[in-house]
Amino acid sequence: QDILLGGNLFGVKPEMGRYDGSYGTLLKGDGKGNFRSVPAPLSGLVFDGEVRDIISIENPDKRNTVLIVSRSNGSVLTYKSKVIR
Repeated sequence: QDILLGGNLFGVKPEMGRYDGSYGTLLKGDGKGNFRSVPAPLSGLVFDGEVRDIISIENPDKRNTVLIVSRSNGSVLTYKSKVIR
């Protein structure tokens, strides 16, 4: 199992400022409960904007997965998986 994180929250009180320090993170699991962060240039994942949901759809031939990322007031992002070891 891996963990995929999306972030950013812009709609907060003015005195709090914007929470926009994340472009998403992939944490690759080793199967033993440990995870390592995969740099964005290697994972190819950059989620700009307020991420609201991330879903994955596995291709019926099980050779790849498509990620669909929905964002507030933004276009939907799609990514095809690639093998990261």
